[in-house]
Amino acid sequence: MYVIIGANGQIGRKLLAHLVKQGAPVRAITQNADAFANLTGVGVDARIGDAADVTFLTKSLEGTHVLFTLTPPNFAAPSHSIAVDRFGSAVTAAIAASGVSKVVNLSSAAATLAHGTGPIEGLYRQEQRLNSLADVDVLHLRPASFMENLLFKIGPMQHFGVFPDMMDGDVPFPMVCTADIALAAATALMQPDFSGKSAQYLLGNRDYTMRESASILAAAVGRPDIPYVQAAPADAKAALVANGFSIDVANKFEEMAMALSSRRIQDCVTRTAGNSTTTSLETWSSVFAAAYRSS
Repeated sequence: MYVIIGANGQIGRKLLAHLVKQGAPVRAITQNADAFANLTGVGVDARIGDAADVTFLTKSLEGTHVLFTLTPPNFAAPSHSIAVDRFGSAVTAAIAASGVSKVVNLSSAAATLAHGTGPIEGLYRQEQRLNSLADVDVLHLRPASFMENLLFKIGPMQHFGVFPDMMDGDVPFPMVCTADIALAAATALMQPDFSGKSAQYLLGNRDYTMRESASILAAAVGRPDIPYVQAAPADAKAALVANGFSIDVANKFEEMAMALSSRRIQDCVTRTAGNSTTTSLETWSSVFAAAYRSS
């Protein structure tokens, strides 16, 4: 039995599909009751509840030894740190109480840094918690920034004719699509030959600048005239808050953008053939174009 925490998320859904296709028994944990019918429809043991509830989660982990977990962001939380630490502490306690022996944990590139990376700091702390578990083998997947994060640019492109971000537009950084992350997670779960505490980086096919990304995606939607614009942090954070982000989370996004602009995050990893995944931004742009057309 494989257990997936966050089974209705953008990676969890793809991971679930991989496991079901292989005929693997899966228990899916989700907080979204509307997703229950979809999950049970494919013969999955779906459990609805709060994964930050140690009692619920411990019971949901009974009878399994292999777990995929993540630390979901809480964009509206007044304190992002408190929210993600509450969740991560509950997951760690449930693993310790349930007998799970193999854990694939979705983390992030730069999760080796304790400070100065915005929301990635919470993933650093969760890695440390999981690493403290005795007799539990943990593989930390450390992907680069998700290509899917660029979907948030669709609104500004459609309404204002710009592709904005707080990051320096000419600094290259790695990006990876969630389908490649889900494939790596499925492989690790079904072939759990990792031992001790280890990490696997997933860096996409190459590095891109934000300006180059804007050019690729603008061309994909038939709007090659749309330029990249480096947004003033105050303006960008005000837009985030207007869309439901807390001030604390908006500030953390600014910190992450500055860490990317200064290459603090990029300098944590070295690209190799082994940590480069296959999907290019040019290939993924078809996903972006489809979302653009349906918006």
